[in-house]
Amino acid sequence: MQQLLSASLTFRLILDSVVGNFAHYADEGAVPATRQDGQERFAMAWFVLIVSGMLEAVWATALGYADGFRKLIPSLVFFVALALSMAGLAYSVRTISPAIAYVVWVGIGACLTVIYAFLAGTESATPIKVALIIVIIAAIAGLKLVSPEA
Repeated sequence: MQQLLSASLTFRLILDSVVGNFAHYADEGAVPATRQDGQERFAMAWFVLIVSGMLEAVWATALGYADGFRKLIPSLVFFVALALSMAGLAYSVRTISPAIAYVVWVGIGACLTVIYAFLAGTESATPIKVALIIVIIAAIAGLKLVSPEA
């Protein structure tokens, strides 16, 4: 056993002298094909947050069609989308600041809900409304860019 430790130490000293002292420390403890810097976790949290924001638009729109929960299908869509949207938001705030996550979630949901209303013809798309939606979208993108988790 002692010979094995001695051989391992000798190999490490040779490796240090040939490729530099940093070679074996950079990925020490790393798992192959898994990022160790947490970026994969942040990317997944942002992806889930964006999908959750889209689901917010789904449940908000379904709520309008549910007619006070008197229509079955829109009511079911509302409850399923609401549950999935909240679950996604809850998952995202484990990684992203709750304040930033909530603003992004609401912003995406609000913008998509209004855009759907524009396309469906239930809301008039005036130039000022479109410009303000663009400002909200730019603010959401800006929050993503300046977040420390970005």
